[in-house]
Amino acid sequence: MLFMENAAPPSFFAAKWIPIIISLLVVSAVSWLYVLYYQRSTGRSWLVSAMVAFSLSVTLLVLVIIPVDVYAISSMKHKDGTFEPWASRNATREHIENTIMTGYYVLYTLVFFVVFFLLPFAYFFYREPKANEERGRPELTARQRARTAVKYSMLFVVLFFVLVALGLLVPFAPPPPVNSTAWHKFEFLVEELETESGEDVISILLYSLSLVGMCAVVGYTGLGLSLWPIRLLRGQESVQEQREDVRQERRRLQLQINTLRDQANYSTFPSWQVDRLNSLEREEAVLGRRETELNEAVGNWMNRCSGFFRPFEVVLGITVLVTGAVTFTALLLSNIDKALHSLGMKTGYILPERQLPNPMDWLLSESDRLYPLDYILYLVLIFTLVGATVSCIQDIGVRVFAVKLYSIRPGRTPAHGLILLVLSLVYVLLALNVLLLSIAPQYTMYGDQHYIKDEVQPDNSVKREVLPCTASAPAGECVLSRMALLLLRFSYKAWIFGAVFYWATWLFLLSVVMGFFIALYRRRPRQGAGLPTEEDRLLDNVDA
Repeated sequence: MLFMENAAPPSFFAAKWIPIIISLLVVSAVSWLYVLYYQRSTGRSWLVSAMVAFSLSVTLLVLVIIPVDVYAISSMKHKDGTFEPWASRNATREHIENTIMTGYYVLYTLVFFVVFFLLPFAYFFYREPKANEERGRPELTARQRARTAVKYSMLFVVLFFVLVALGLLVPFAPPPPVNSTAWHKFEFLVEELETESGEDVISILLYSLSLVGMCAVVGYTGLGLSLWPIRLLRGQESVQEQREDVRQERRRLQLQINTLRDQANYSTFPSWQVDRLNSLEREEAVLGRRETELNEAVGNWMNRCSGFFRPFEVVLGITVLVTGAVTFTALLLSNIDKALHSLGMKTGYILPERQLPNPMDWLLSESDRLYPLDYILYLVLIFTLVGATVSCIQDIGVRVFAVKLYSIRPGRTPAHGLILLVLSLVYVLLALNVLLLSIAPQYTMYGDQHYIKDEVQPDNSVKREVLPCTASAPAGECVLSRMALLLLRFSYKAWIFGAVFYWATWLFLLSVVMGFFIALYRRRPRQGAGLPTEEDRLLDNVDA
């Protein structure tokens, strides 16, 4: 992001640009590797892969840019509560704030383009190899496929303009009257409530997509936040153990098959017994192929290295478990705090000042003093939430209203399944933008800012205190992060969105608890789960 270089020191820009550039490179690389890791190698379309990787990169950037926003406002003040010399002028601060907000608007505009056109276009543009030949139709050219994709994508574009019209036409709550009781409650935000129509359009688009994403957060992230770390700590059933189980099962089936064959040779053999014999022989043949694959996997270099990676898996499991526990505790306390001390449902449960402790808030606020330690912890938080989502989707597949559409397996996910997977992740990441304001409200709103409070004592002496910035700070003493401003402002103007998110957060917490009990009674996953299944063989035969 470009700032007034004649006003701020070079270190200010270096501290912003270096993380942004590194994040851009890392996010792009991770997105490409993620797409290539899961996408099926047969019938791969590089154009579709590029669209999907770009979509994931843009959405991840929206999340990883938030710590830069927080550090930008934290850098404007000293620890003693005074402003930096270069940030003492309102014009300088406003220029930096407006530039950061413009950066958010650009990224969100790209996300809206991804959701309402690019991913729908990629979904309808891609065709499985030889799919038309099987239906007796000639193979479509790229131009014909593009024309069809644009036609169907227009449905999503129409939905986009409907939401835009709502943002332009629907009346929002006006700012409270000056010096009223409500005005004093919203004094920290009242100067920011006046917005342009374009900003309201972006806000209603963001919240509408985030509500869809919150459904995915409850269904995927909540369960995965418990299932994933426990699975990492318990480990996987080794290939050798699986092979022994398969061999025992094959011996049991062969004994039943031999018994039925003997009956067929020496007695009358009814038709239902013939069907049963054929079924057992098919099962035995499937297990035979499975045993052959496991024999090959035993000598695989990945299986041989599994013991080496096991300690790292345990460390990762502990990290995810601790992060998930802190996140759960922070959200629980934040929701209880909102229930007791927020400004009410008609304000979207806005909480101007935290009353209960928040462990995630404390960790991020303390680590903000050693930048980029807070950035690293924040990325660990994002990695945990995204990793939990991906892990759960891989376990239960891409689902809509509990109906399974695609299975997600490394190297064997069809292109359409991958597009829907990334679309689900885009929705989840947008919802996490809003959820982070509940996970770490103090850090997301003010970072490590402080202000000076002078209090006149009975003897006319002045007691000076340096306090962390909160909503009760005098006007102009604390700078609100642009992300928090964007979310809080719209929560007040369209309180129904904030209220729905508040109650959806309770469902998310319930989902985490359910996932914990499911994980306790679930059998260990099998090592080599990426081995081809019967479904994969059928799909490969179709492609061939």
